Amino acid sequence: MQIRYFQSAITLNLEIMITRFSVILIVLVSLISCVEEFQPQLNESDELLVVDGKITNLEGPYTIKLSRSSGLDIHAIEPVAGASVVIIEENGPAVSLTEIEPGTYQTKVDGLQGKVGKSYKLALNIEGIQYETDYELLKKPTEINSVDARFEYQASFNSPEDVPGIQFYVNTDNSTFEEDYFLWTLEGTYKYNASLMIYYVYDGSLREFDNHDTLNTCYISYDIGGIYTARTANLSVPQVLDKPLYFLPATDIRLSVRYSLFTTQYSISEEAYQFWRQVELQSGGGESLYTSQPYQIRGNVKNISDPDEAILGYFTVAGVSQNRIFMDQPAEVNIVLEDCVPDPMALIEIFDSKPEDWPIYLPGGEGVSLGLVNPDCVDCQKSGGTIEKPSFWVD
Repeated sequence: MQIRYFQSAITLNLEIMITRFSVILIVLVSLISCVEEFQPQLNESDELLVVDGKITNLEGPYTIKLSRSSGLDIHAIEPVAGASVVIIEENGPAVSLTEIEPGTYQTKVDGLQGKVGKSYKLALNIEGIQYETDYELLKKPTEINSVDARFEYQASFNSPEDVPGIQFYVNTDNSTFEEDYFLWTLEGTYKYNASLMIYYVYDGSLREFDNHDTLNTCYISYDIGGIYTARTANLSVPQVLDKPLYFLPATDIRLSVRYSLFTTQYSISEEAYQFWRQVELQSGGGESLYTSQPYQIRGNVKNISDPDEAILGYFTVAGVSQNRIFMDQPAEVNIVLEDCVPDPMALIEIFDSKPEDWPIYLPGGEGVSLGLVNPDCVDCQKSGGTIEKPSFWVD
C-alpha cells in the first residue's frame, strides 16, 4: 500500500500544479496566435500582467493576485508587489486591499461584503500605471438543485481506454433570468486509511503503543481544478441539467473509503462567460491544451492610458451557490491496495536510529508479524493527510 499511496500523492501534486498553471499557459500560448479582434505584438522579452480575483455575495475576505510572466515563459511567473489594489462599488465605497504576501492582496475579514444588485470594478496602480475594469453587476445567484455521482465507464486524458469511475453532474434550479451564465469550481476531500495498525513504538526504548488506530485514518482536501461553464440561452426552460463535471476513476485511492465533492456555482455575466468558455474550450475541460486551435483570450482588465496592452486574467463578479455531497467506495469495484509487508530482519536498524528519527512505529496484531515497514504503512499522515476530521465531514 505504501507504493500506491506514494504514487497517488505524486499524481495529486502534479494534477494540482498542472491545474494552477493551465489557465496561464492557455492564455500565454494564445497570445502568439492570430485573430482579427486582438493581435498584440509580443516577443519573448515582453512582460505580461496577470490578474486573478473575484468578488461574490459570500462573506470575504476577497483576494486579488497580481503577477507578471517573463515574456512567454510560463515557468517565470513573478508576483507583482507594492501595487495599489482597490475594489470600488458603484455609487458606494472604494475599498483598498492589503498585501498579505508578495503579489497577493486581500480585503479585511470584516470589511467589504459583496451585495446582489450592486456593481463593482477593480482599480490598480502599478508603478504609476493605472489599470481598471468596467463595472460589472453582482447577479442574484441561481441555486444548485443537485449534484449527482454516477458510476460509469469512460475514457480519459490519462487513459484512452474506458475505465470505471464516478462521473459527477450538476443541475441548477430554474433561473430568474431569461439567459443565465455559469462557472463551476470544485474541491474534493477524501478519507483514507493506512494499511496497518500501530502496536509498538520505539523512542529510545521499544514499548507497546496504546490506541492502535490513532494514526490510521486521515483526510485530504484538494483543489480539483478544471474549467466548467454553461448557459441557459436558447433553452426552453432556463435550467442547466446534467452538466458533466469531474470524472474520478473508481480505482483511485481517493474512493477507497469515503469521498466528498464541494461544488461552487458562480452566476456570471455574459462577458465573463465568454472569457471562461473560451478558456474551457482551449483547455479541453482542463485535460488538454491542444484540443482546439489556440487564439487570443482577452480579459476585462485594461490599461487606461494604453488600451492595447495585453493583460491576462479576469476580475470576476458573481453570485454564488454551493453544494456538498458524500459517497462511499463504489460497490461495483474492489479497490485493491498493495499490502505492506513487515520486515523482521530490519528491526535491528531501529536500535541504531537517532532521536531525530523517533518515534518509529511498528505494526502488529493478529496475522501481522513484528517488523519494520515504511512509515506511511502505519501513519496515514505520511501520505499527506491530517488525522483531524474536517468540520463539515459526515460519516
